[in-house]
Amino acid sequence: MSDEYKDIRGDGSIVLYLNKGGSVKIPKWQARIRIRGVSGYRRQSLKTSDFAEAKVRAAELYDDLNFAVKSGQSLNPHLFSKVFIEYDLSESNSKKNETDKKYWTRTAEGLSLYAVPFFGNKRIDSIKTSDFMDYIEYRRTNFKRKSPTNDTLIRERSTLLGVFRFAKNKGYISEIPHFPKPPAEEAKRDTWTEQEYKKINVGMRSWVASGKAVGAWKERYIFQQYFYILTNTGMRIGEARNITWGDFKRVKDLSVVTVFGKTKKRRDVVFTQGSERYLRNLYDLRVEELKGEKPSSGEFVFLSRRGTGPVQSFKTAFNSMIDFVGIPKKGLNGDRTLYSCRHYYATNQIQKQNANVFILSTQMGTSVEMITKYYGHLITEEIAGHIGDREGRKTVPTEKVYPF
Repeated sequence: MSDEYKDIRGDGSIVLYLNKGGSVKIPKWQARIRIRGVSGYRRQSLKTSDFAEAKVRAAELYDDLNFAVKSGQSLNPHLFSKVFIEYDLSESNSKKNETDKKYWTRTAEGLSLYAVPFFGNKRIDSIKTSDFMDYIEYRRTNFKRKSPTNDTLIRERSTLLGVFRFAKNKGYISEIPHFPKPPAEEAKRDTWTEQEYKKINVGMRSWVASGKAVGAWKERYIFQQYFYILTNTGMRIGEARNITWGDFKRVKDLSVVTVFGKTKKRRDVVFTQGSERYLRNLYDLRVEELKGEKPSSGEFVFLSRRGTGPVQSFKTAFNSMIDFVGIPKKGLNGDRTLYSCRHYYATNQIQKQNANVFILSTQMGTSVEMITKYYGHLITEEIAGHIGDREGRKTVPTEKVYPF
């Protein structure tokens, strides 16, 4: 070994050398520590120019690192913030289409807003169950608009676990810590009664027509189709908002769309028989706007006014429609929102169509446990049907050719 390097034990486990680079006036001793059975080594300044003192500090550093490694920690610590940057880049590069990329961008922004500031300067191999529990308490008092529900915290937990799985695969940690799952919300989901839904059907037609007088007919017409697509498929509002014309196919004479759910998995959603009419309405409107040209497969079905992405929110249109038709916003179990369309679909499938709970969970992108939890009071012994066979609705024959 060069005279510039001092192998203290003769086995390469502790090597000292002086940092003579740059404009350093008084070089300080540096240590290169290697732990048996562990690949790589650790470089660290000993912050002294005295060789005897450097040897003592290097031996202490070796003992500390050896103990840390034997306890399951990494030889070279990785801060949570640095690992998150790697994970974010890895996930971003793995997304193959714009919908997936935008979904991940929103997810990463959520972590950057809360988890990164909280865990940022912690070594990822030192984060324990107690740290996660502290984070949950931190989140309950740190938010932008309203306190997060347990369901929100469950989703954040799932994303955080993704970071730790990535760290384990990279060899930064030996084990993934246990992160207890917050209990799910117990409240029942609110929707409309059949009488209220019929009132919406009739009233919404007048609401759309009245939009001509205020220059809002197109927006209201598009929302009308969006509303009925939600109540006939059970899709989440974000899933429906981000579908493109290329996401559709036909299966057994039914329209099927592939969506990217909140669990980061793709699934096929089947339209009830006859409800493809709402897709056709939107397609015909778009073809008319393009003067006879067909929209591209990558174009969003619910395209924003700017034409560069999907409509971000239909909340204003929904509130306007509900006010117009005279339906109370408050239900027995809380406010009626666009999510009520999804709950209407589930309720209708269980009560009227005798939907098989296992098929329904696949259709809606949720677990059987969640279906029974929120809609168990509706499920009877007669559950046995299939998603597509909706009574009282027939596919309308047409000479036009549609890509779905």
